[in-house]
Amino acid sequence: MELERQTRALEDTVGALELTWRRVLRVEGDDARSWLNGVVTQDLREPHGQTLRHALFVDVRGRVLADASVIEHASGAFDLLIPAEVATALLESLDQRIVMEDVELSLSELAVFTAQGPVATSMASASRGIAHDRLGRGGFDLLCPRSEASAWAETLAREAEALGGASISADAYERARIRALRPRFGVDYGPDCYPQEAGLEGSAVSFEKGCYVGQEAVHMLQVRGRPPRRLVGLTIEGALPAPGAEVMDSDGKRVGTLTSVTSDGEGHVLALAMLKRAAAEADDALRVDAREARRIALVGAS
Repeated sequence: MELERQTRALEDTVGALELTWRRVLRVEGDDARSWLNGVVTQDLREPHGQTLRHALFVDVRGRVLADASVIEHASGAFDLLIPAEVATALLESLDQRIVMEDVELSLSELAVFTAQGPVATSMASASRGIAHDRLGRGGFDLLCPRSEASAWAETLAREAEALGGASISADAYERARIRALRPRFGVDYGPDCYPQEAGLEGSAVSFEKGCYVGQEAVHMLQVRGRPPRRLVGLTIEGALPAPGAEVMDSDGKRVGTLTSVTSDGEGHVLALAMLKRAAAEADDALRVDAREARRIALVGAS
């Protein structure tokens, strides 16, 4: 099966594709660093060179408006890889937060490519990109002008195939993502979620930095409370259910819903599900469409 072959390339060797669902938000100006540090959850006070950092935009209640992969340039400008579906709205919202600061925001016309897998960093193009392990097996992202996208797609495909990998589809990437228990904004979590519910507090939130929009709510939940829900990985018996299917406890009470669903490659169903905290953390039996479901792990938990 072609989909499974491509997924295996990501998991065993390397797979390359364009991330059409990501846009690049450019932040530049003399006050870019201080201003950006005041609107994201990550600590950006000090330069980190070409080290990619993960961050979130949250509202005043601490709910996630978008995720971002932050790339810092020597010029002092930043490129943020953000969800394409909220890019325009996010740009407009952020623009309103610029008061007297010397900051310019724009959605740049750059294509975003990624190569992921155990041998991805052996590709010649890895030196042109920035390290970004999206699936837990190593990899890098590469940005290029939209006019060069076709040429780079061919180059990355050729290099991947030379290492036993492949150019892959978005569907194959999604399958590998779910198998790796990596949540996706707009699918597994979104504006109705706190960072802690999606297990993002360890990778995208700094609890050492100063104020940012929504900080108080995120911090208070971390130190005084517990998230009302948690994203978990599940295995489910039988045929593939649809995302959105209800998850029930042993008493037949609804405790959550499936957010992402795929095959594990061995004839079983693997899913991500947002569950009430008690159900996510307990060992009680769960069911989906009258079939048994078993917890694998809390997403984001070490």
